[in-house]
Amino acid sequence: MTKMEVVRDIFQKIKLELKDPYSFTVDSLTTELRVIEPGDLIHYQSTLTSEQPVYEDFVNSIENNDIVWDIGANLGIYGLLATETGCDVSFFEPHPESVERIFQNIAHNEYDATVYEAALSNESGTVDFVTGLQWSGAGVNAINSGNLAENYDKRYDNSKIITVDTQRADAIRDNGATPPTVAKIDVEGAEMDVLLGGPSVFDPSTCRLIYCEVHSQVTEYGYSMEDVRTELAERGYSLEMLGEEEGNWNLKATADQE
Repeated sequence: MTKMEVVRDIFQKIKLELKDPYSFTVDSLTTELRVIEPGDLIHYQSTLTSEQPVYEDFVNSIENNDIVWDIGANLGIYGLLATETGCDVSFFEPHPESVERIFQNIAHNEYDATVYEAALSNESGTVDFVTGLQWSGAGVNAINSGNLAENYDKRYDNSKIITVDTQRADAIRDNGATPPTVAKIDVEGAEMDVLLGGPSVFDPSTCRLIYCEVHSQVTEYGYSMEDVRTELAERGYSLEMLGEEEGNWNLKATADQE
């Protein structure tokens, strides 16, 4: 029996004692999240602790008339919090199981939101996508590049490669989507490709805030962490570090005022 199977077995035995849904609260804002797999609860609790400064800044900076793009949504927490405030939200997530969980959370809360089952990148098409699952159940997934697949094999249980769709942010806009006024980007190292695929979308004239987690594995994609910072600054954003977690930067990019 694998570690993940052991966790699932334990979870099924104690599930009746767990609260489903899980109330995810940041300051005075609460959204409810379904607890269906053992990794769901672990992920919700751990991310609330590790990313608390970012969540707090996010919920206190968005306004109910914002258009929010949650890019690399995973289970959709940022987008769900934004939807709770009344924002117009679009989720971007290529992993099928994560997309299913996003839909379940949207339906449970009776939200109205848009979900794109695709990864935002610098090209539209398809790409190999590495999925890794820690024994705890926390999913870590990314577009395959460099030695990423080999590294995932060493770090995670049940890693595999699937094929997913990719879209350029500008192509999404050209097909009728309203560009964001606030964007959250968390794509496990592919941050530059997201930005390069959306020069018109991620522009301070329309997108006033970008929350970008810059991962140290950005080097797998041919860039440095400093490249992402420079790209945002050259586009006309002022940058603030909201925290650093396991070598990754949590950047807040605010459109410069003319």
